[in-house]
Amino acid sequence: SETIVLIHGLDSAGATFNPIVTELAKRYRVLVYDQRGHGRTPARGTDYSLPVLARDLQKLVDHLGIGEFHLLGHSYGARTAARFAIMYPERVK
Repeated sequence: SETIVLIHGLDSAGATFNPIVTELAKRYRVLVYDQRGHGRTPARGTDYSLPVLARDLQKLVDHLGIGEFHLLGHSYGARTAARFAIMYPERVK
């Protein structure tokens, strides 16, 4: 099945999406992760710019072997998603 990646907003965590994951999983392989410095992901350095967060996602999906995928971001996560789509347009459905 196709993959959808969910990105939470600022001062939040991937658990934000818990109420909708079950329903999305009926159609997609769902990937929810915590952006650096949020949830269970440790803070790394002082650069939390959108290009850095987009590269973090790129490294994650590469590590997991995910090629093209759907992308949904909430609040600041939408900004990360938009930056990812600008930097890696061939990856986003």
